[in-house]
Amino acid sequence: MSIKNLREKITTANHPKWFNQALSSIDYNHLGIKEDFSGVLAAYQYFLDQVAGWQKISGLPLYLKKSLDNFEGNILAIEKFIESNLQSDVPRLEGNWNRIKQNFIPAKQHSQYCVFPYDCPETVFLLDVNRRDPVSFQGAIDFITGNGLRQQTKPYVEGWIFSYEFIHKEDTALL
Repeated sequence: MSIKNLREKITTANHPKWFNQALSSIDYNHLGIKEDFSGVLAAYQYFLDQVAGWQKISGLPLYLKKSLDNFEGNILAIEKFIESNLQSDVPRLEGNWNRIKQNFIPAKQHSQYCVFPYDCPETVFLLDVNRRDPVSFQGAIDFITGNGLRQQTKPYVEGWIFSYEFIHKEDTALL
């Protein structure tokens, strides 16, 4: 659905001002990035942009494909939220919006995948690792997401070291 269509629907809501002022955020803890949104459509636009960006990247590894899936799911959730809450009162809007925005990024304990925005340096780095040396990709992911050293194979450890060097490129160098 387009932003224009959703905006038109919101103008028919009992509380259109609420839709334009509802706050939400996404906290990519594993990346140290936080995105804040004012208005339901601001979050929706962000997810649309993320989906468009991810769809331009060919050969996504499964791990990063899960980020695209997450953003697509958020788009559908917001569309459904708007459709089903146009006539809701403010307390109901608040409660339903709180449930929706809690799922913007799945909690790590509920998912084995961390969500990545398509345009952050870590994503660009991981895509490069995957292109250059796909067998070291899992080690690179595990370092960036804080999963710890889980394997002892050479390619895995190389991926871990690649990520260590990437994250610490300004303040350290391996000898």
